[in-house]
Amino acid sequence: MVRNVVFKFFKIYRMFMDKISQSQRMELADLTELVRLVTANSQNRGGHIYTTKLENGKWMYFLTHIVPSWYDLEGLPITVYVETEIEPTGSFINYLYSGDNSKESWEFVTIVGQNSQSAYIPVVKLKSLPNFI
Repeated sequence: MVRNVVFKFFKIYRMFMDKISQSQRMELADLTELVRLVTANSQNRGGHIYTTKLENGKWMYFLTHIVPSWYDLEGLPITVYVETEIEPTGSFINYLYSGDNSKESWEFVTIVGQNSQSAYIPVVKLKSLPNFI
């Protein structure tokens, strides 16, 4: 009984993994654009940014997203990313909303504060890029 359940699980898992397609990539102009996008899209549900150091020495910051209703309603995987020389110096990005006379700004921080005009985005460091990117 247990053996059959495990066998069926792995059979379904293999079928699922075979169907995963390569993510479509969308490169942004700079890290500020990615921070702004994550902040805007995570107002009520939280957001995060992945990062990893590439072989060329640059850092790749990215997020993954599924655009619904593509591929027989299964969705289109998209990776929104930027490559930069900027190394992460903290576990969070503090994005300060622009006020009447100020510009937007962001910085890496290690501690989350209590500023109502800031959004804090976790930065998740990966050991390597996933295969689907």
